[in-house]
Amino acid sequence: LDADPEAAAAAAEAASGGAADPREVRIKWRGGGGEHGEESLRRLLSPYGVLEGVRLDADKRRTAYATFAEEAAARRAAEELGGGGDDAPDGLRVELTASVKRRRAAVFTHRFGEASAGDAAGRGQPAR
Repeated sequence: LDADPEAAAAAAEAASGGAADPREVRIKWRGGGGEHGEESLRRLLSPYGVLEGVRLDADKRRTAYATFAEEAAARRAAEELGGGGDDAPDGLRVELTASVKRRRAAVFTHRFGEASAGDAAGRGQPAR
């Protein structure tokens, strides 16, 4: 019986309360440098440690996820390949999925229609 790897990953994430696997990295790259496949990403990432799996994101172009056998290997890859600056190959950006999920979870709220203490005292208004 062949299980769908993406469905298995989604089920594992849901079972863990949405927490990202600390051994997983997200890889993004620019289109000008060509396309990557599973094998080219394995070659790129294997110097950092043993890979358990690499999957291309079917919904997002130029995005993939890789899971290392050890968390330290994922951290090393993210530190050394991360950034995505002009000097990165193919504009490659590698980051821990746990840090991506933390950024997404940081939601800023503002209660519109409620006056703040500064507004009530006449402060915080733009100068006229």
